Amino acid sequence: MKPQKIPHLLAAAGLIACAQSSHAMEWSNNSISTRVGNTFAEPGIAGASIKKNIYSFTHVSGDKLGRNLVVADVLVSGDNDPSAGGGGGAQEFYGVYRRTFSLTKVTGKDMSFGPVKDVNFVGRADFQTKNTRFAPRSRKNMGGLSFEFAVPKGFVESGIYAFSETNHNGILGKDVSYDTTYQLDTSWMIPFNIGTPAQWRGSFVHTGAKGKDAFNVDTAAETRLFTSVMFEVGNKTGLHMGLGYELWRNKYGNDANKTIGAKQNTVQLIAEYHF
Repeated sequence: MKPQKIPHLLAAAGLIACAQSSHAMEWSNNSISTRVGNTFAEPGIAGASIKKNIYSFTHVSGDKLGRNLVVADVLVSGDNDPSAGGGGGAQEFYGVYRRTFSLTKVTGKDMSFGPVKDVNFVGRADFQTKNTRFAPRSRKNMGGLSFEFAVPKGFVESGIYAFSETNHNGILGKDVSYDTTYQLDTSWMIPFNIGTPAQWRGSFVHTGAKGKDAFNVDTAAETRLFTSVMFEVGNKTGLHMGLGYELWRNKYGNDANKTIGAKQNTVQLIAEYHF
């Protein structure tokens, strides 16, 4: 994947998002963003803090039944995470489609109870590919229930899902289908104002161990936290800038106690434009 292809990939993601959500769409928000950090890690790469530039397109929309989320990320690594063909760092594409059905909207009955304002059925599909020697091609599917909490501003949502994954191991030249496991997540966005509008955002995802990998090694439960504080630049310009932090333990299910590079801590600079 050449860097010049990035705009085309993000544009294609935008067209897919519009097609997915055009039916009875009640609201929508689109954004493009760039993130950069210098201390990324990759399993199997020893003693290296990897620089990555991440280019993203995100689409969120709502209709009479629930919400759509489309995310397309292009990740460009530094030279110490090399591409299989040489000539620089690896390039990765990661895409997400997440569909949420509000049980309140679907059934016409109030599903709120206690601190919960709605219950959702959620389905999600992830697609990933990267041009390294390992040549991963992960396909992830999940489905389950999420619970939206009543908060004064913004949103907080937690869910529990069944999770399955297949992938490719280019070193061995074989595919692997992992055991079905569980996934727990919480996501949030809390607006605040300290002289300029700002938001505290984040997501926490925990995925259970998924059996043996292609090397016949036991996988480990995986935990990932991403949180950011974003500030609006100017008055309703659509531009936001801020800082993010990502913590990842047992990355991709690799046991960090046994695999070099399976533990990641990185601070990221973020610029984002909404339209």
